[in-house]
Amino acid sequence: MSGQDSPDQENRSREASTWSRSHEGWFDAARLPSEIRVMEAEHAALIEIHGQMDGAACAYLRDHITSLAELGVREVIVDLDQVAYLDSTALVALISAQKRLAEHGGRLSLGLSHPQLLRILEITGLHEVFDIIPRRGVDL
Repeated sequence: MSGQDSPDQENRSREASTWSRSHEGWFDAARLPSEIRVMEAEHAALIEIHGQMDGAACAYLRDHITSLAELGVREVIVDLDQVAYLDSTALVALISAQKRLAEHGGRLSLGLSHPQLLRILEITGLHEVFDIIPRRGVDL
């Protein structure tokens, strides 16, 4: 680890991601994009996304999941039930995040029950890449 360790690194349970590691170091999670909520437990994280997955949200998601994997998180669930549409940028961000987790021995699951989103994953063949949790309100 670098010299930029979080004050609460000893306590690996960070409710609502009180501190999160970015590639630039540690930052206060209160500055997260308003449409993304992160809850972390020891080796797992739940990321809820509300609204549209724009470019900034996609970049944040990819980078944050990479950071979680580097910190030892092995199970990440991305809850997409409040997202109405996934474009190619969002799909690439999810695939990239899945690859980073797999490199560290982890896996990415998607929580969604939106028929349109499920159809997008089926058309692209990505329903075979991700574990799909087909229900609303995913728990960590």
